[in-house]
Amino acid sequence: MTFLPHAVRSLLRGGVFIIAFAAVWGCSDGAAPGSTPTPTDSGPAISPVASGTVIDLALAERLYYEGDFEGALAIYSAAIENGDEGERQAGLWAIAQIQAGDGENDDAERNLRLLREMSPDTKTDRQALLLLASVEFAQADLDEGRAAFEAYLESGGPAASYAHLGLADIESAEGNAEAALSRIVEALAAGLPASAEAEAIFTQAALYEAEEDYDSASAALSGLTDSSRSDATAAEALWRRGNLEASRGDENEARLMYRTLIRRYPEFARALDALNTPLAAADPGVSSFDRAFVYFVQRSNDLALAAFEGILASPATGTVAAAEAHYYLGILSERFSLYDEALAHYDAAIALLSPGLDDPLRGQSAWDRATVLELQGDIDGAIAGFAEVGEIPGAELAGEGTFRAGLLAYNLGRVSEAITHWTRFSQVAASGDERARAHYWLGLAHQGFDSTRAGEEFAAAAAADPLGYYGLVAAATIDPTFCCLNGDPPGNAADVESWLRSHVGPEDATARNEFFAGDPWRRARELHEASLSGRADDEFREMLEGVSGDAWLLYRFAEETSELGLPWISTLAAQRLALRYADPPPALLRLVYPREYWDLVQVEAEVNGFDPYLLLSMMRQESLYFPRAVSPAEALGLTQVIPTTADGIAAAIGEEDFTYIDLFRPNVSIRFGSYYVGTQLDVFGGNVRAAVAAYNGGPFNAETWLAAAGGDNDIFVETITFTETRSYVELVLENYALYRYAWGETSRPALSP
Repeated sequence: MTFLPHAVRSLLRGGVFIIAFAAVWGCSDGAAPGSTPTPTDSGPAISPVASGTVIDLALAERLYYEGDFEGALAIYSAAIENGDEGERQAGLWAIAQIQAGDGENDDAERNLRLLREMSPDTKTDRQALLLLASVEFAQADLDEGRAAFEAYLESGGPAASYAHLGLADIESAEGNAEAALSRIVEALAAGLPASAEAEAIFTQAALYEAEEDYDSASAALSGLTDSSRSDATAAEALWRRGNLEASRGDENEARLMYRTLIRRYPEFARALDALNTPLAAADPGVSSFDRAFVYFVQRSNDLALAAFEGILASPATGTVAAAEAHYYLGILSERFSLYDEALAHYDAAIALLSPGLDDPLRGQSAWDRATVLELQGDIDGAIAGFAEVGEIPGAELAGEGTFRAGLLAYNLGRVSEAITHWTRFSQVAASGDERARAHYWLGLAHQGFDSTRAGEEFAAAAAADPLGYYGLVAAATIDPTFCCLNGDPPGNAADVESWLRSHVGPEDATARNEFFAGDPWRRARELHEASLSGRADDEFREMLEGVSGDAWLLYRFAEETSELGLPWISTLAAQRLALRYADPPPALLRLVYPREYWDLVQVEAEVNGFDPYLLLSMMRQESLYFPRAVSPAEALGLTQVIPTTADGIAAAIGEEDFTYIDLFRPNVSIRFGSYYVGTQLDVFGGNVRAAVAAYNGGPFNAETWLAAAGGDNDIFVETITFTETRSYVELVLENYALYRYAWGETSRPALSP
């Protein structure tokens, strides 16, 4: 097998529009297999139809949803060949969308044209025009693409802004910059979400620059750097504007753009690009620290090391600047596993900083120093170091330092010392989850000699964060009789509406109707139904931000996007609402924790010997039920299996002819993910926390942490050294408890220790 990340990303985008608006005109984000069409000169492009294939469009839809693309295509093909008129239309529309998403543009075009002949002047016809236009462009048939986009505009469809963008792309491809610019202006006026708007403006600026209208290009880019834009957009705009100003000879303005980029957005690759330009390299306004910090955050470790050492060597370096250099040199030393050198740098930083005045950096230096001492096995030194962090009022990690000092003391059997630290932590903890954590560990510490006090602490933990990890574990510790019920989901939508009325009053029906009749909602639905899923999701996500301040609209938005089959949108909306007020009803939690792919999940979880709700809990955290998810580490699909791990799983379960793209099929991803969860549960003797940690952080690391914790689950979670993995374990276990409560498996939200 071969794995081509770029090819995978291209597949996800849909691959139909190939220049400026490629991201706008990605078709269906699906990853269907290449079909074997059998077109005639005038007939549809479909797969061969086996004798006796039953036409069941609902089954075809479910098969496609689950990843059995071949089964779905067989039914759709049968509908086209043997069905009535309505079934033929539905089959043509479904297959054309699948083909467009798979890059089979000739076949998609043929089927879309046949569909339009069968259903003129309908909504399907209008949406088919939108998809047809993108398919024509993908085939470089600009005249046909233009005709389809213009026909869509004449139809009055709600996605007019995207048709204008498509026409701008066509005009640009033909060298008609003025016409392309005019179309972009119309698209911007018609309305776009921030991401599509930024892409349009970037293209607008490029067209202006190509026409040597530098002032207009500069003005367009300048509008992308204000505070309303994302950091990624602003960084890219500064980079492009710096290049623009340099190309027209305004070196002062170019230096200003590069300098601003380097200082404001050092974490973006464009900052390093800017630093490497001749203008920035010679810019006295870019300080030695600016340069060193960009190298540091971009993990150019050797360059960062030399730069910070240069700062220390300079006689012009002030005390605070020297302390900062020592601090970053300490981290760099850790990256090189030079722990004694790291300690020396942290000590030097702390010695140079003034108490009170420089508390944030003092606190961070003290924290990192303590973590190195713990790593080296100097536990008493680490306890003292973490306690010192807790005594620095301005330290960001003051509370965490106090907690950590208590945990290390507790692990050494010094319970009274641990109680002292955790009592202080409980007094300064600002958030509900921190207070729950403090009180839970105080409860554990008191269990051996003061059961009454222990119960009080557990009750305080449960009250502080009832739906968070420690609140859920505390609730089960107080009363373990919460399991198991018969799985009948309690309550219904009326409960949610009653709950909302009790908190915010009656629903504003006028506001609801106006929202769902508004341009953004109509535009998003049009794109979604035309299989332009990526851009539809951009629209839905921006609407989510817009409705988050209105509890009723947030609920209705969650309901509607759930009905549209968009759990990666609907669950976010429902979660925001559920976290807003106390005691969200189970019916609302079922929107937050849906049973996506439930039939598949049940089967695979049973085969591998664990609770299906655990798999759903992990899937929610891994991909938010988005079947085409790709992580920065190139983990793929619903269960985010890394390709190299997938190779081993495929061999173990006898999966023949497996390719990495198959991980975008829900049935494959769920099968592979379930197998891996099951094997980790076997390895760790059914220990759910350890198995979940192994899934995210690796089996070897999970074994190391479990051994260090002496097999104690509570200590194990806090012993996990990867921040991401510890958070992952807690969130998956939260999901698990709330899934089981929402769907009637438990009487209340709780999580066994």
